[in-house]
Amino acid sequence: MEVEYQKQNLQLPDYRKTLLHLLQERDREQKAPYSVLFTRCNALSSHNSKLRREVWELKQTVQEFSKEREKHKDDRIVDLDEKVKARENEIAALQEKLKEKEKELNESYRQNAEQAKSLFDIMQQKTAALKEIEQKNDSHRELSDAHENVCKELDDTKQIAELLKAEVEQLKGQRDSFENRLVAKDLEIAAMKKDLGQMKAMEERFQQEMTKNAGLINNLNMEQERLLEMLSKVKETNFKRRESQGSVQARGGEKDDFAKFQSNVSGFFSSIVGKLKGDEEEEPTGTEDEAREEESFTSLMSDDTIPKKLVRRIDAGGEVNHIQHSSQGSMFATSGVEGNIIIWDTLSMARLKTLRVARRAITCADFTHNNALVLGASADNNIYVLSYAQDRIANNLLGHKGPVVSAQFTFDSRQIISGSSDRCIKLWDVEKGICVRTIMCASKVMDVAALGRGLLGSGHYDKTVRTYDMRTGALVESAQPHEASLTSITLSPDGSSILSNSRDSSLKMLDIRANLKQLQSYTSEKYRNNCDWNKACFSGGGKYVISGSATGAVNVWETASGKLVSAEMDEKHPYMIACSTWCPSTSQLITAFRGENTDVALWS
Repeated sequence: MEVEYQKQNLQLPDYRKTLLHLLQERDREQKAPYSVLFTRCNALSSHNSKLRREVWELKQTVQEFSKEREKHKDDRIVDLDEKVKARENEIAALQEKLKEKEKELNESYRQNAEQAKSLFDIMQQKTAALKEIEQKNDSHRELSDAHENVCKELDDTKQIAELLKAEVEQLKGQRDSFENRLVAKDLEIAAMKKDLGQMKAMEERFQQEMTKNAGLINNLNMEQERLLEMLSKVKETNFKRRESQGSVQARGGEKDDFAKFQSNVSGFFSSIVGKLKGDEEEEPTGTEDEAREEESFTSLMSDDTIPKKLVRRIDAGGEVNHIQHSSQGSMFATSGVEGNIIIWDTLSMARLKTLRVARRAITCADFTHNNALVLGASADNNIYVLSYAQDRIANNLLGHKGPVVSAQFTFDSRQIISGSSDRCIKLWDVEKGICVRTIMCASKVMDVAALGRGLLGSGHYDKTVRTYDMRTGALVESAQPHEASLTSITLSPDGSSILSNSRDSSLKMLDIRANLKQLQSYTSEKYRNNCDWNKACFSGGGKYVISGSATGAVNVWETASGKLVSAEMDEKHPYMIACSTWCPSTSQLITAFRGENTDVALWS
């Protein structure tokens, strides 16, 4: 107790000092007489044993002499008798000494009895003294309780001081982040000045390319007209067939959809022509809904062909945690345990570049709408925002206290949504590099997704899917459709539903507009989910739901009916598939294996 008070730099109360001193004196007085008594008893016992051993040896010697005297009755018998008599005299003397020692031992026993009696008297006196001390202790008990209350308050004050210290450290980290951003901006300005001269030289090359691409632009315009003409003929045929069947009311709505589709096709070809003419990509200036509509049009141009076989494999350079396509689908990123983000070309499957990000694993990656920035969520509690053109970290977002398991840009690329095992969801301002809102959750976050219309979704370890209002951080809806923790959530191409994947080896379709009501369930005997970050996806048009299995099979279900239509796998490499993504530009499926094989596979 005294040591504990010294550690806390507190002074021991006087009555406790007195009690401790009396207890120590009692121990010393009780131990001293018994120590002397036991020491003497042990000495006498040892000496007695030694004498008895000598007597026994002498008796053995006498017996031997007696035997020799009987065997050898000659002239030496007289000498032996004399020796025996001498030995007998020595034995008698030793026996006398033994008697004296026994008397001394008895005397010591008597003295010890007297000492024990005196010790008993002392113990009675000590007992009386202890009773008095207990009475004094009762009188000081209230003071001790008050002192303990003061100590508890002091501990609470220390905890508050630690929390304040942690907040100060976080503010220092944000300050360092701001300083790093200023340095990055200075470097960026220097690089822009350096590139200014190169841009002038590139202008001349653009003019030359314009001349070369003029023929290609004309061919594209002709192809656009031919495609629109063909679509018009097909649509008119459908109108006539439906009209003959009595579907007159549906005809007007379909004409409006067809007009919108024609406009989207024209805009798509116009964007290609603009790129051929050398137009630079601009930052997204529209609203989040406009960005969402553009992604929907990309999905509209995608195919819903079921992947039948594995056509190509490439070495990913390590275990892959996540695959993410760019919004246009021209490239995709893989992130894994090596702490790198690798950018690949979708058409050629060639490695474009490797971004060195962190020393620990990168759990997921994402692109901005114009591919200018790439983010990487890391197991070191940070989110890294990288410049794709300059191959460097543009910003480091600090604030999570646990590994960041999921992060993505919003549709307008102005904010980042992140989820961590510290049970927090954070919203970040991309331009300023600061956290604008923190949402505390009831369970560890496994995945997050931007849902549009000011909503975000999250999947959790407690088997729950939740939606939140991004403007206020308030919980909008929650549902628990699974029997085990979730591994991913995915927004449907039309933005109306959430696809949840779980460790219970099932997928659920939840309606965002109807309080997360379950629309469909997807299960199969061939589907097993043994990975905490297994990511499911939709086909380009949303007709199919796709997820990789621990058996190495790619399971494909019909979205509307929930029927399993395919479960293809590579028989030569039956390794677990950790994540899958549908390419919007090539209408092909890309998956990542886990375990002994760490390849990225292309299915068609």
